[in-house]
Formats: sequence, structure tokens, C-alpha cells
Amino acid sequence: TSRDAYLQLEADIAARWKLTAGARASRVEFGSDDRYLANGNDSGSVAMSSINPVVGVVYRPAPSTSWYASYGRGFETPTLNELSYATPLSGFNFELDASTSRQVEVGVKALVGGAARIDVALFHIRSEDEIVVSESFGGRTSYTNAGRTVRTGAELAAESSLPHGITVRSALTWLDASYADAFTNRGARVPEGSRIPGVPAFTAF
Repeated sequence: TSRDAYLQLEADIAARWKLTAGARASRVEFGSDDRYLANGNDSGSVAMSSINPVVGVVYRPAPSTSWYASYGRGFETPTLNELSYATPLSGFNFELDASTSRQVEVGVKALVGGAARIDVALFHIRSEDEIVVSESFGGRTSYTNAGRTVRTGAELAAESSLPHGITVRSALTWLDASYADAFTNRGARVPEGSRIPGVPAFTAF
């Protein structure tokens, strides 16, 4: 069960300045009603909640150009699959917690020649309680909270309108994603500074 409420505000604070601010209150509840009791009763419930603010400012030196900066907090609960096993041989993982993050982004968006748009962004994300694999055995995987992670990156995107109704879009992203804390994964120690697997350093579209 998920319940969310949010408030968002946008205001022109000067001739070329705009302020955006908001907050979201989230509460997510997971419950397990175990009816197969031969291996024990894994019934129970857990609730996760957080209030996450966001604030941003936009400056327009010209009608075709916008500079912006934003800060926000994030809240990511585990999935039902990640909660299913405390260990590969036992039931629901009520100790697994949500991951939280703090994010900063700055960038510029500009129209070029009336038919093209260019976006440039730099971002930095620090997360706590990152959800990672703890154990995997017999087709069952259990998860745990690993500590802090850091993601720093940059993105360049372009969009252009061509004749005959054709639109071209492209993007290039660089991302450095690593663990800020050491942790144990399937019996092996993952040292501080290790890259997060499955996250490419470069992507192109």
C-alpha cells in the first residue's frame, strides 16, 4: 500500500528569475500473510516513510536561454522481489530498509537558430542504504543495505527539426557510479571506491 501527498510551488521572483519548490510525503507499507506454515510463519509487515523536499531556480538571460540549478532528496523503497527472502532459505526480509538520496543538478538549456535545442547538465547524487545482493543460492536471492554510494555525471543532449517533418534527437552521458563504503557481498568484501556493476560509464543515444 502506498500513500503520497505533495505540494508544489512555482513563482516568478524577478524579471528573469523563477523559483520552484515542493515537498512529497510518502508512506509505503508491505505485508506478508503466510499460509504455508510447514517451514515457519513468515507473516508480518513493515512500513517505510519519508518527506522529501526539492528546490530549484531558473535564470533566463535571454528568451532562448535558461540556466538552472536544483536540489532534492529521494526515497526508493525495495521491490517485493527484494523483500521476499531474508536469506535464500528463509522468508520475508523485514530488516531491509529504503534507500535515500540527495541530488544536485546544474545546467543550461538553449534554443539555437529556432530549429535546434541543446541541453547541458552536471549532476551529483549521494545515496545511503543502497540495496545490494547479500546472498544467492538455489535460484533465490536475498538483499541487504550496503551503505553510501556516489554518482557524478554529465549529459549533453541535442534536438533538431529537419525538413519534411523529421526530428533528430541525440544524447551523450558520462556517469561515475561507485560505492563510498565497503560492504560484504555473497561472502566477499567489496572495497570502498568500487564501481557499481551494471551502470555504464558512457551511454550514447
